[in-house]
Amino acid sequence: MGSAMCEAWQRSLIEEDELVKKAATTIPRLLEHPGITLDQASRLHVNIDECVERMDVLIMALEENSVDRSWIQMATTIRNSWERLAEDAAKKVLVFSGTSDTTVRDDSMRKVMGG
Repeated sequence: MGSAMCEAWQRSLIEEDELVKKAATTIPRLLEHPGITLDQASRLHVNIDECVERMDVLIMALEENSVDRSWIQMATTIRNSWERLAEDAAKKVLVFSGTSDTTVRDDSMRKVMGG
């Protein structure tokens, strides 16, 4: 992989890391806001799930291009952070639907939400 391409991956990962860190402080507040609607929580979940999917694609590309393992690990950590936020949003949607979030296993969240 060329130097310019490597720099692009690195820049992209650094930006994604900053984004998920901001999201990790903002999204829980949004989900706990008393005025949040089912539609807002659902759209938030879909948007976060798209971030998970984007990171899955990026991780595969990094692995296929034999990028240094430390960058792949960083991408995986970012992806897992997005996944946790997606699960939190899915739980909020389930609360709206009347399903207790304690009765649904975390690993089934994406199935329940269509992910």
